[in-house]
Amino acid sequence: MTRNNKLHKSDIIFFRSDPKKYTASQLKNFIHFLNSNGIKRPYKFSHIEGEGALIPNLSIRENIHLDSVPNQLSTSKDMHLTKLLEKNGNYHLLEMFNFIPELDHYPETVNDQVKKLASLIKGMIQEADYLFLEKPEMYLEEKHLDLFLKAIHYQTRSLGQIVFVHSQNEKFWRTHISKVVTRGYKNEFLVTPVICNINKYIEETKKEAA
Repeated sequence: MTRNNKLHKSDIIFFRSDPKKYTASQLKNFIHFLNSNGIKRPYKFSHIEGEGALIPNLSIRENIHLDSVPNQLSTSKDMHLTKLLEKNGNYHLLEMFNFIPELDHYPETVNDQVKKLASLIKGMIQEADYLFLEKPEMYLEEKHLDLFLKAIHYQTRSLGQIVFVHSQNEKFWRTHISKVVTRGYKNEFLVTPVICNINKYIEETKKEAA
């Protein structure tokens, strides 16, 4: 375990839960971790909450478009969003989008899984250096979860995004993360590299480049 908190592009960093140490909101902990690394503000980040919270008086379609499609695009919005997803290059997100049939429904009328898919897509298509995820696996069925994990790996490897994850299910994330963050005796951040995953990533990167 080390206090060297240096960040690298393609990192997926898992924040281990400890109620005695994490006294602030998890979003504040993410930002505090960036501060501890000397990263200058303003931070360009996207934050996705565990419950997949959406604005209740906007449709699912409008929620997804909110931060990524110009306001003047008032017609054929799914076509524009499809083009945006294609331009992003992360076709796993496009597959996730195709699982949402109720685009014109409001959040209160759809199930938790649809809200979570919409929230994940909304957050991941924003231009950001950092992606803050809280319990991202919550509410997702296996097929959707598989697409989401592929989308996350694309974001890190192809777009250079750094992903922060906070979840109660560390076992699930163990094979996907590059570092684990805990708090020390003086409440400082301590970082443990997950060596086996770093080596696996290097090998996969070499294969993709070949």
